[in-house]
Amino acid sequence: YMEMSSGGTSAYYSCTRMSADGRMSLEGREMNVTGDSWLDRQWGNWKGEAAETYDWFSLRFDDNTELMLYSFRDTETGEVLPGYNCGTYVDENGKPTNVTDFTVEPLDRRWRSDKTGETYPLKWRVSVPQVGIDITIDALVEDQLIVDSFGGTFWEGVCGVVEGNKTGYGYVEMDGYNP
Repeated sequence: YMEMSSGGTSAYYSCTRMSADGRMSLEGREMNVTGDSWLDRQWGNWKGEAAETYDWFSLRFDDNTELMLYSFRDTETGEVLPGYNCGTYVDENGKPTNVTDFTVEPLDRRWRSDKTGETYPLKWRVSVPQVGIDITIDALVEDQLIVDSFGGTFWEGVCGVVEGNKTGYGYVEMDGYNP
């Protein structure tokens, strides 16, 4: 549970490393698929205003640990709002630890959408001293822009750990990168 930057509250939970199986069709070819899945659920009574200016990271590491981080940013400056960043580290035994002292620094790789004119960072240095994490993550595909049914846009896509003291992959969601 946390207060949102534009008012209201939000609650959130994650179910990680769940088994998944099913069938898919690709270019007319049917195939069985299996793997792991990650389910997030968020709900709340926040107002639909500035709260949508955020960065969210969901990372799964090869040593069976996980990290979820999010930060709300000021809509004008893009700076992280004090008190509006939070996360959870899950150790190899499944024990969660709340983390609030972390940095996510966008690096020099960026992508500009031809559709919206928005420019998004695609590479970040993530440091969480509390749990000894210092990594660099990089988007695997540039254009992972989502346009929702209301006309809103956000970047949401897969990334990989490319440097640091952990290996793995994850998912990043960013909103509020207006032109």
